[in-house]
Amino acid sequence: MKHPGTEFKCSASDMRLVDISEKKLEVEANQFASNFLMPEQMVKPIVLTSSFGFDTINYIRRHFQVSKIAAAFKLLEFTTECCALVSSINGVVKHVGLSQNLIGEVKLPRLGAALPHESFAAKVTQSGIQMRDFKEIASAVWLGKGGEHYCVYENSRANRETESLRTCLTLLYFIKK
Repeated sequence: MKHPGTEFKCSASDMRLVDISEKKLEVEANQFASNFLMPEQMVKPIVLTSSFGFDTINYIRRHFQVSKIAAAFKLLEFTTECCALVSSINGVVKHVGLSQNLIGEVKLPRLGAALPHESFAAKVTQSGIQMRDFKEIASAVWLGKGGEHYCVYENSRANRETESLRTCLTLLYFIKK
């Protein structure tokens, strides 16, 4: 959560590997915070009447005063479209999410993996150039050999947080062939 005038820094101990019970507790806390700050009865109507994209994410982010990644995951939770998101730091995958109708259907890169070299995400992370709209990309770039049943469209936006820290949020839209 973002608080004006407050800065949170991670120490080396914060970055250590945690056991599964600590991770489960963190996931539950994040889910509680998400539901408290962005209640379903307020967010779902926005999502169901909007398109999957950065405009909707930014609207949710501003309206509920949450982070872009929290808004993106909430959009993904309620969308009826076949979509996914991937967030990365310095070209390494940090978060992956799938819409309900894609779970079990597609496999995206795992956490800790490098962004696919041919993805727009890898290119915008390096260049800092922003994409304005979704562009079609070869399904194999994100889905490997198992992706031949989908047309894939990507929209990636990168931020240079500091000279050595580049974040990227990638939205993927799937259409079954």
